[in-house]
Amino acid sequence: MFPNPSSQKKAKVGDVLQLSDGRYTIDKKTTKQRREEIEALMDEIWDD
Repeated sequence: MFPNPSSQKKAKVGDVLQLSDGRYTIDKKTTKQRREEIEALMDEIWDD
């Protein structure tokens, strides 16, 4: 079960979560890296 206090930022689909001291936070750096990697892979697939 994930704690979800209203003061915490809401995670979106694709966000990387980091567990630290019993709390989940969004790992913005890793999320950005993964999104860029996925975008590059998709560009390769759809590149004509």
